[in-house]
Amino acid sequence: MLPQFDHAKNLHPHGSRDLGNGYILLTKSDKKPVVVNGLQSAVIADFLGQPSPKFRHWARLRLPNGQIARSAWTETQKSPEDVLLHGQERFAEVLYFAQLAMENDDHNSNNEEDENNWHFVNVTLVTLYSLPQPELLALSYGALISCIHKGEESLCVIDVNTIQSVVSMIPHKPTLPNGQVEEWFFLVEKTGLDIARCGLQDDNGDID
Repeated sequence: MLPQFDHAKNLHPHGSRDLGNGYILLTKSDKKPVVVNGLQSAVIADFLGQPSPKFRHWARLRLPNGQIARSAWTETQKSPEDVLLHGQERFAEVLYFAQLAMENDDHNSNNEEDENNWHFVNVTLVTLYSLPQPELLALSYGALISCIHKGEESLCVIDVNTIQSVVSMIPHKPTLPNGQVEEWFFLVEKTGLDIARCGLQDDNGDID
């Protein structure tokens, strides 16, 4: 089934939340806001420029291209995402999605419960993969994109709008040009979404 032609699919299932620009949060989610601690709290506070608020974890995000980005929060079968970080394309593993309440810069009320003082930012907490190994990339003429998963040390918060697509990172142990053998992950694009854009040329040279 081609997602772009599956008009019967419910794009806004029960419990979902439309974030705009084609991004839709999908369940599961926390029944009530929770507090996170430790490194996650610190990273969120650094992103917001204020203490980490209570929020609900969300498990999945529908992307504008129809793909479903899954997180480590409740999913056992998940794939890394292709994201833009400071304008640079990177690959990341999603821990969870969230809407964070952020205080407006121009609030004019001392009442913290005044809804006019706050707005939501739609984010995801991720751990990053390294940039592609440059020598393997060059030797393969750009065909082999191989990265290391950097784990918790790379934990960061990004806007959901920077997620471009869902990809697969397959583990492998390449022999690097220096002779070392290490565990890396190579990129496999998720295929199928653009297949309907391909035309077939008949004997008369026309495109079907």
